Amino acid sequence: MTPDAMRYGTALIVLLLVMAPLGAAAELLRAGGRPAAPDRLRVAGRATLVSLIPIVGFAVVGQVILAYLDVAVPAIAGAGGLVLLLVAWDLLHRPDAGEPTGRDGVGGTAWAIPGAVAAVIVWLSAADGRLISYLTVAAAILTAHAVYFATLRFSVTLLRLLGVAGINLLARIAGVLLAAIAVQLVADSVRGFVEGA
Repeated sequence: MTPDAMRYGTALIVLLLVMAPLGAAAELLRAGGRPAAPDRLRVAGRATLVSLIPIVGFAVVGQVILAYLDVAVPAIAGAGGLVLLLVAWDLLHRPDAGEPTGRDGVGGTAWAIPGAVAAVIVWLSAADGRLISYLTVAAAILTAHAVYFATLRFSVTLLRLLGVAGINLLARIAGVLLAAIAVQLVADSVRGFVEGA
């Protein structure tokens, strides 16, 4: 497997874990029971755009902002890791998909965005300056958001296929994997500061 394919695969898996589409689908089902198709389409489109716009925006100008603020990439990795720990905690402790909460939409998306932004900035800072490196990260961002949209759009179908227990289990497994990624980001941040000292 080429390094670019590895970069794409890693970025896609991490973004899917960070964005937690099954956790968002479970939250959507908790909020509205089994919403009608037009409502799911509206919520899926809104949640996808709310995530995609800031991630792409920071992918484009994140390095400039960091340079202006004199913030090192290890600091972003550490902060992103801490935020991802909060997202993982939320995934592990959310009510089950079958339990109504009275909330509307997929508010967990807002928690995931800072972690995804941090991960994207770290990946782009590690790119070797080749256009293909940037394009693989961009492709991973777009693919992850397409999966996110489809998961929300077809959440009722997923509920029928996987059942409440299946969705809850997969969301919690994603939470554990996300916690491991968060710890790795914090460890990489500490290593970056130690090596830079």
